Amino acid sequence: VILLKPSTYMNLSGKSVVAITSFYKIPISNVIVLFDDISLAVGKLRMRRKGSHGGHNGIKSIEQHIGSSDFLRVKIGVGKKPEHYDLANWVLSGFSKQDNEILEKSLADVNDAVRLILDGEIEKAMNLYNKKKEKPQKAQQPPKEKETPKKKKKTLLIVIIILLLAALGAGAALMF
Repeated sequence: VILLKPSTYMNLSGKSVVAITSFYKIPISNVIVLFDDISLAVGKLRMRRKGSHGGHNGIKSIEQHIGSSDFLRVKIGVGKKPEHYDLANWVLSGFSKQDNEILEKSLADVNDAVRLILDGEIEKAMNLYNKKKEKPQKAQQPPKEKETPKKKKKTLLIVIIILLLAALGAGAALMF
């Protein structure tokens, strides 16, 4: 498993993904992308085998650079932006204490879901972690201040193009 957190700007994430997939000869079907989604309530997960970028510039960049939208996505809800916020400012802002607690707990679900996916149990992961559709809830306003052996090994690429871990602080971690 290769874990990639692009050091490019989020909207250029595709450059990093295509460089790694080309160098290691990783098929697109072995790419998993974890990213934030403002259309999901804070902490909710949604997995899809493929789809559109849905306006997410990081996903749009990946699709453009690899020439496909056929990669697994793990969306992590960060809540709908408040009306008075600019979208860029919203996704780059910190989380409220309440949302931070919710997101920290949902990282355990992200870990478990990705472990299932790595074990070839994508359907089970989707059934367990794709919850019923909910109306996106507005996130709380942030404070103003700022191991089972596998029969056949494959190289998988997990791309994290979210600022979620940085925003949650040093205590947050994903361990696959």
